[in-house]
Amino acid sequence: MKLPEEQKETYKWLESHGFDYYDIDVIIKLYKKEEIKFCIKSFDVNDFPDLRRYLDKKHHSSYIDYLLKDVMGVDKNKVKRMLYHR
Repeated sequence: MKLPEEQKETYKWLESHGFDYYDIDVIIKLYKKEEIKFCIKSFDVNDFPDLRRYLDKKHHSSYIDYLLKDVMGVDKNKVKRMLYHR
């Protein structure tokens, strides 16, 4: 993905805080959708635990969709609710 210089710095900064390529790609898409500027100033390190939980849920949700894509008659949303709200 080709990014402007300021966004490259933000990308590297997020990597230095333990976010991987997948996480950062999801964040970039989310910020673009929400029309938030993707720059270091847009982040608060104190919010990283919540952001990590959001990304974990997003990743697991995609994985569950992938696992259940060929299973007929299964309500994917119901399965996700059962898994997330133990």
